[in-house]
Amino acid sequence: MGLPGLASGGLIFWLSVTLVRRGDTMGARIRRGLARGEFRVVYQPIVRLADGACLGGEALVRWQQRDGSMISPDRFIPVAEAEGLIERLTDEIIEHVFAHLGTFLAARPSPWTAIHLSASHVEPDRVPGRLDRLRKTPGVAAAPTRLEATEPTLVAAPPSPN
Repeated sequence: MGLPGLASGGLIFWLSVTLVRRGDTMGARIRRGLARGEFRVVYQPIVRLADGACLGGEALVRWQQRDGSMISPDRFIPVAEAEGLIERLTDEIIEHVFAHLGTFLAARPSPWTAIHLSASHVEPDRVPGRLDRLRKTPGVAAAPTRLEATEPTLVAAPPSPN
C-alpha cells in the first residue's frame, strides 16, 4: 500500500490545488452563479386539506447550472454560509419573490409567501428593512411575506431544573 497510496494521495493533493487555483471551488462557483443569475426560486404551495384552498407558499431556492442540471440546496447553502455569500443569496431570493409574485399577491392578499433565512448569517434589521422597501414598490404593498429561520439551533430547549 506504500507507493500506490502515496501516489494516489499526491494525485488527490495536486488535483485539489489545481481546482483551487482555477477558482473551481464551490464558493467560486456560487459567486459565478450569482453573477450569472443561475439561482431560481420555486414555490411549494401550502394547501388547506379541508377545501383545497391555497393559503400561501414557500419560496425555495434552486441552483440551475448552465447545462440544465441542478445542484441541491443541501450542497450549496452550507458553503454559501461558510463563504459569507448567504446574504447575497438571500437578497437574490427576496428579489425573485417580489419580481415574480408581487403583482399576483397584491391582487390576492390572502395567500402569503414564506422565505427561509439562515438566521445565523442575516442581520436582524437588514432583511425586514429590505422587505419594507420592496413592499413600497407599486403593486406589491399588500403582499404578505413570512420569514422563517432555518436554523435548528433556534429551537429553545426547556430550562433544566436546578
